[in-house]
Amino acid sequence: MSEAIEGATPAPGRVRPLVLFVAGAILLTGALVTLGIFLFSPSESSPELSVYDQRAIAILNQQSEINGEWNALLDELSAPVAVTTDAERIEQFNASLVKARSVVNDSQAIIVRWRKLEPPPENVTSHSLALDAMTATQSGFIAMQEYLEQAASSGIADAALIEESQARIDEATGLWEQARLSDVE
Repeated sequence: MSEAIEGATPAPGRVRPLVLFVAGAILLTGALVTLGIFLFSPSESSPELSVYDQRAIAILNQQSEINGEWNALLDELSAPVAVTTDAERIEQFNASLVKARSVVNDSQAIIVRWRKLEPPPENVTSHSLALDAMTATQSGFIAMQEYLEQAASSGIADAALIEESQARIDEATGLWEQARLSDVE
């Protein structure tokens, strides 16, 4: 195993409590993705909805699914496991890393779809804030992915990446709330 670096923690050690902390923030973000309900209407197929509303709701639902996949990944990482060797730990982090990369890629696809969506004038502010929230969420995912990459390659990862992930998820949560409130005014 490689030598520890300052600010780094052994991946199997303090990871679990920190991951649980991040998971709570991401769960909250997932709940706020229901922004579509507040900004638009309860049904994606409602005849009163504009084309923009229908497409936005579909994208927000996909973002919510991605957050659900991420939450499931964090649940797996947080669950007690019976690994006893460094090789088993690294194998576990490699499996988690594959899932993390998938979620990061999926979130990028959602961001691209959202950017292509042209909001009506009354939704420009909320649309822009939702894009910022999606980007911040993805940045949080990427920071955790980088943590998993370090853990998978050496068994040691920089705990600052978990803190960065948490900060980005917290930022995203605030942006979702701002987006929700911007169209209420």
